[in-house]
Amino acid sequence: LALELMPGQPAAEAIVVGHLGARPGSNGVRALYARALSLAQRHGDAIAQIEIVVRNDPAAPAPWLTLGALHLELRQARQATEALERFVMLASAASQRAPAAQPAEDDGDGEDNEAPDASAAGLTQAYLMLAQAAELERDFPAAERWLEKIDSAQQALDVQMRRASLLARQGKMTQARDLIRKAPEKSG
Repeated sequence: LALELMPGQPAAEAIVVGHLGARPGSNGVRALYARALSLAQRHGDAIAQIEIVVRNDPAAPAPWLTLGALHLELRQARQATEALERFVMLASAASQRAPAAQPAEDDGDGEDNEAPDASAAGLTQAYLMLAQAAELERDFPAAERWLEKIDSAQQALDVQMRRASLLARQGKMTQARDLIRKAPEKSG
């Protein structure tokens, strides 16, 4: 409840911080707190919270994806890449062990700890963000290599548009336009 009240009630954040002080291993609440901080455009504070989550449970893939996204939001490409590569490694290992999504263990905080981000959709999201991080570093070949890893019909248009953007940023406008013309139509 305190997390939901945070945007309009400054005192609510003190309740959340107090809970986390009493239960520092409460990763579910901490992750939700980080999300609330991010929504409030407090990305640095959100990163600090997610870094605690990954220290508490470094083998959990989902917090690494969140950490990478937050670093990318702040245009910190190197840190984003490190976190996202860790996510890819953990998520790939988890999918090889158990192809079907398995619920994560309950940490006793009453939160639903399923990790859907370790799925193929999470990997696709990570590859897109890794390509974006490489693009921030102006490493266009690396960005293309990350995009090549995406095998998702649902993301085909996004991948094609990202490729066109990469070409345009390299001054290859004719190739970028051709790629957009060949882009699949978005189906709803």
